[in-house]
Amino acid sequence: MFCPTCGVGFLEEAEFCHKCGRRAPLLEPPAIAEAQDLQTERPPRNDRELAAALRRKVVRLDRCLICSSANDLVSIDFGLAKTKTGRDWNDTVASVVVSAVSLPLGGFGRLILPRKSTRTTLFTLRFTACANCASEDLDYSLHPWFDILVDYGYNQFLSPGEMLTRKARTPDR
Repeated sequence: MFCPTCGVGFLEEAEFCHKCGRRAPLLEPPAIAEAQDLQTERPPRNDRELAAALRRKVVRLDRCLICSSANDLVSIDFGLAKTKTGRDWNDTVASVVVSAVSLPLGGFGRLILPRKSTRTTLFTLRFTACANCASEDLDYSLHPWFDILVDYGYNQFLSPGEMLTRKARTPDR
């Protein structure tokens, strides 16, 4: 907490500022402070912040996501992926810088055009269902994170079978 008069920081339990002597402002009730924290929480800007925000949200894996049964649970992995396509300009910028020096001095230079790059980001999700519900066609959109990830561009669905083949191709770390 900071003093509104002189701006010096002081302990929250202090009644007076140690520099200017002004009485400490009254703290807001906790319920109001928590509501303001929820309103001021900014949305994630990148995939790393999105993953951290989703990990803070609790997903109950001890109940079926369809019927809420706690008996004979089966966990099924599926995935949502997002593909970004763009241009890699690093080599182009480096070739321009090198050519700017080598052309006047040696009379030679080379321009490397930007390459097209594709990057896929995958979120692996776990769907929990009871044995009765797992025997039917599952509606994976019932997962609590499904709609959030779709809103952030993760629109390529990977079925459990595709996840198994992807894991088989991925080397162990």
